[in-house]
Amino acid sequence: MKVLITGAGGFVGQKLVARLRRDPGALGRPLTELVMFDVKVPASASAADASGIGGACFAERWVEASLVDAAALGAALRGGIDVVFH
Repeated sequence: MKVLITGAGGFVGQKLVARLRRDPGALGRPLTELVMFDVKVPASASAADASGIGGACFAERWVEASLVDAAALGAALRGGIDVVFH
């Protein structure tokens, strides 16, 4: 499952990212890609692939842009997203 989190660098967004990293199956299906979208990528962010519980791996990427940037949002959604947290 591919997941996009808007505001992923904020307080709630970072908590959601941490939860999905700890338990990639928390949404009922295995996480295959985590796209984090925010105007500023936190200093603690990792652009590398992440490993979850049980050795499950998924792709992870940050998109540093504003939601009003239609081109950046379109690029983040390209390839299909199953769930958006906004």
